[in-house]
Amino acid sequence: MPAFNNISTPLVDPPRGFKLISVKQIGNTKNWKVTYSKSEDLSVEHSFQINKKLKDYDIDGHRWAIEWSYETAQIYKTEFSVGDKNYIYVGLDTKCDPNYFGSSLVIHHYGEVYGKGSPFFTKHILEDLENQTMTQLCAKEQEQIRISKEEAQKNGFYSINYTGANRRDVGPAIDVMKVGKEVISAAKDIGLLLYMTKKTHRIKPITPPPPFDKASGNGMHIETSPGLRKIGFSFLKHRGSDNNIGLAKIILNELEFDEDSIYESGSTSDYQYYMVFHKSQDPKHIADLYKRLIDKVWERSKLFSNEPMDHNGPLPEEDIVQQCDVQISSGNFLIIRYKGGNIRIYKDGSKDAENNSKEVLRAVDNEYGLEIEDKAWAQTQKAGRSVLNKLNERNQGE
Repeated sequence: MPAFNNISTPLVDPPRGFKLISVKQIGNTKNWKVTYSKSEDLSVEHSFQINKKLKDYDIDGHRWAIEWSYETAQIYKTEFSVGDKNYIYVGLDTKCDPNYFGSSLVIHHYGEVYGKGSPFFTKHILEDLENQTMTQLCAKEQEQIRISKEEAQKNGFYSINYTGANRRDVGPAIDVMKVGKEVISAAKDIGLLLYMTKKTHRIKPITPPPPFDKASGNGMHIETSPGLRKIGFSFLKHRGSDNNIGLAKIILNELEFDEDSIYESGSTSDYQYYMVFHKSQDPKHIADLYKRLIDKVWERSKLFSNEPMDHNGPLPEEDIVQQCDVQISSGNFLIIRYKGGNIRIYKDGSKDAENNSKEVLRAVDNEYGLEIEDKAWAQTQKAGRSVLNKLNERNQGE
């Protein structure tokens, strides 16, 4: 993951039972004051301080999720040729360094052979971005990666945005039935209930966070591979959206697995898998890793989406059924709901809709104190409708 630098306003997500009142910078320092109240007594205000080193904050066992906005960032494309073969790579740079061409081991290798900068590598900036959280940035990066792979296939280029494809499933075989039962038992000891599927012998949580639960729909899973060597995510067809894949990669990175450790497999016409090799046969270690993975998903559960893929293309004005202007710490936004339930969010008059609508909706929910029900966050359309209804009710009451 990129180092914390070039960061502005934090996005603070309170746990259940707490209401966020405000997030304010303390003078010109790098510290911020978070003011909140408890649902049991909204009249009493409390506060704590955070800085850019923190990604969460604990109050009596209740975890607050914290995301920081980067003031500037870039999505870039690096191109180079070796013989008659043309290669392309898309990446994210939060430092906006013109001499940075990518983290791919392939780029590193050819940089060592042919030189680490121009003229061997050609770099193009695809998007200049401002005041975006890492979740938003990764979703935008994933969108550009998907587009570049489609273009590479049409034009005869080779995309090197593959990760973990060269990893071999090596090492002594795991006794799946024996170790699987031990993992399930060890997980139960730390408060995580797991089970093993009968046919494929994958280990899954009994009550996964939404929208990975059955109530939110099928086709999204947190699981191990059949041989227990890998752990991560699987997405069926349209559930493998840029947003969901970007979030999955962030979470796996936060579990201290680098990008080249993430194993991508499957197909967009079936299941897509994003997993990591954990390199362990210790049931307690695997159970602890699974528990940390589930905790990370809970922190971002409101940002995952179990609904048809929507690439945020323009929609006709005559189909608008609801809209509202909002002002939050990351900027001014226009939220629009169309016939059919589609949501579009535009920042500061931009003609392009935001890639990660849920990120903005979550911030609006927090900063306006709307208290949207958890079940509404399984889908962007439900969350958008709930947010707009609450905002319009509030505006009518003023």
